[in-house]
Amino acid sequence: MLNYVGNDSVLAVQTPLVLKVLAGHNGTTGAAITNSSASTSGTYAAVTAAGASVSGSAGSVAATGTTTVQVGFSDYNAVGTRTSTALTVTNSANANDSGAKTVTWGAGSGVYASAVLSQAQSVASGTTTFTMGNSGTGSLVANATVSNVSLSNAQTGFATAMSGSTSIATGSSAAVATFDSNGKLNGTYKGTLNYSAQNDASIAGAAANDLTSGSAGSRALSVNVSLKTGSGTAQILAGGSYKDYGIDTGAGLSGSTGHTTTATILGGTNTTVAAVNLTMTLSNAALIKSSKYLSSNAVDISGINGTMFVLQMNYDPNSNVGSDPYYIGWYDATLGWVNAIAGNSGTHTGIDFLGNNAIVGAYNASTDYQLGLYGFDSRRIRRGRWWITTANSP
Repeated sequence: MLNYVGNDSVLAVQTPLVLKVLAGHNGTTGAAITNSSASTSGTYAAVTAAGASVSGSAGSVAATGTTTVQVGFSDYNAVGTRTSTALTVTNSANANDSGAKTVTWGAGSGVYASAVLSQAQSVASGTTTFTMGNSGTGSLVANATVSNVSLSNAQTGFATAMSGSTSIATGSSAAVATFDSNGKLNGTYKGTLNYSAQNDASIAGAAANDLTSGSAGSRALSVNVSLKTGSGTAQILAGGSYKDYGIDTGAGLSGSTGHTTTATILGGTNTTVAAVNLTMTLSNAALIKSSKYLSSNAVDISGINGTMFVLQMNYDPNSNVGSDPYYIGWYDATLGWVNAIAGNSGTHTGIDFLGNNAIVGAYNASTDYQLGLYGFDSRRIRRGRWWITTANSP
């Protein structure tokens, strides 16, 4: 009796790579088909499984070879997971090797909800830290990949805190920028953070900048600095406003003179083509240019470089002044303390109030921004004088 001894091919479907699909997007994974025969090639036909399509409906696998069939899923439109699907492989070289082959992938696979970017900032030891977080929700949430972090139109003090690419898991955050307030004037500092952000690129359906509407993202940064005393500096970008930058006396100065002075710029714009560094320093007036009429500390202002600005200073009542009007003084080497508008450079465009005729009331930016005007704001909790000038203080 003759027995047929064959070396038929045997096809086996192997577990594919982990399938990861972004919610609302189609995805594919590879199912490996291996021929265990040492000498006989095999052919296969793959049949579409429920919720899946299979590319390459027929093909061949060489002896001891492996090929990959792409399994595509089109029914992933909600958060969920798929644990398995079935492929039917028919081996024409071995009629006995046929039937349903199950493709299964492991834990962590399935449909991923999109990451959701969140933003926050916190302050510690004078440094503000800006963070980017991932607040996506669902049983599976894609990591957010943040990269290409940079700053634009940012005042001195801002710095990036992230280089390269950073993956942020749901419920986590990472620092992207900081602001150092040490040595700064009181006031508001601004900048723009630029970045790229997308869902984890290993997830089917993720795309560049898919977390920022398809283009690079940006975030307005703003820090309000307060309670700074003595001296400080603020970089004012070209075209930027001097408004609301200022400095307070602090205990060291008020203790020696009895004055607690606040100097604040109410208006003015850097009209140059480059950034300038506005510096304000409060000093003990009695120790610098003594006068019995001094009713506040002195402030030294530099960096404005001849552009017009509005300065307000508060003062303490002084019995030596009597019924004479208070005004912001400017120290002239020959005349001593005189009304500050006498130190202006340029022609006074408004009414010349060099005499005793001051405006009574708060500074009005729409009507009072005229060189040479000054006024008295009696409604402030502590008495204040404002003054419009173009000169740096001596």
